[in-house]
Amino acid sequence: MTVSRHPPQPGTCVCIAGSGAEAARNSAYPNTAAFAQPSGLALRSGSNSEVFIADSESSSIRRLALSTGQVSSLCGGDKNPLNLFAFGDVDDVGTEAKLQHPLGVAYCNAARALYVADTYNHRLKRVDVTTQRVTTLHPTMIETADPAAFSEPSGLSVSVDGKYLYIADTNNHSIKLLNLTKNVCQEFKVRMAEAKFTEPDNLILYRNDLFVNRKCGSLIIYFNVSLDNTDTKNVKFTAGAPQVWNICVRDDNNKDVTLEDFEFINCTQKGTKLPGRVEMKLKQKTDKTHYRLYLGFHTSLCDASVCFSHSFTVRSTMLVRDSVKMVESYKITCKINPVNRGDNKAVST
Repeated sequence: MTVSRHPPQPGTCVCIAGSGAEAARNSAYPNTAAFAQPSGLALRSGSNSEVFIADSESSSIRRLALSTGQVSSLCGGDKNPLNLFAFGDVDDVGTEAKLQHPLGVAYCNAARALYVADTYNHRLKRVDVTTQRVTTLHPTMIETADPAAFSEPSGLSVSVDGKYLYIADTNNHSIKLLNLTKNVCQEFKVRMAEAKFTEPDNLILYRNDLFVNRKCGSLIIYFNVSLDNTDTKNVKFTAGAPQVWNICVRDDNNKDVTLEDFEFINCTQKGTKLPGRVEMKLKQKTDKTHYRLYLGFHTSLCDASVCFSHSFTVRSTMLVRDSVKMVESYKITCKINPVNRGDNKAVST
């Protein structure tokens, strides 16, 4: 069997190599080769394209020639295909080198080198794919100049220009970035642009204002959802299904201050049952004059033939005043029409 002459049809999954037996058996025929918990893959493209495989349980790196289907060893493991205990931490050539449960590989075309996450040795290895020589990398941290200490690294990726190696440092719960030219390493900090808030779809405006006392006042809201049966005579709430709701409070700058400005008394800001009740209290005296409160729902409904979900959000203005009671209480009923959403409304009850 060859693996490149007859590509599978879209949507199909085929075995391109391996018998299904757990072993480290090489073979010129891919369907008689065997692997032992293969984990990471890396593609080497070009005229002699091949796939490198982190064969974790045999503690070896295997290679699969895509033109012929031949499976052979690159480094690590043992010449005996049934010996799955030939592990260690030794830099050498081919099977004389030893790894321990490698999980990730990444190929750098510019350097003609394969980088290996030698997971249980807590190391990174570089393999010259021509000579099969394995070398341990010893980078230092750029911030402290201390040796980089990895803990079961598992995933690797090389930048397009071959200058950087991205490392999933699993048990350190971090991503590290290794400069391969300077051999220095640092934690990879992901800086996400702050998401711009947009009003939710299917928004219902609650026309009555809510009030809370500026001096750490409390606001109690009882709420429920009912169905407008004008167009939905057969629609009911799905028995036993969660009826999800959550509360979000935003200030005048559209910042989510739900948990920053308020504490929830004997409850949380979300739940899965209706009717619902929340009691929220200002954590401290504030100079803010108002908030916007969003009460979001994700309901589970059924008619005679099908179950479906219906989501909507109620928005109300929360005014902050000195002259109101220390505990204000409101009851809100949302009457919804899943067929004609223009009929949705929220009313005081």
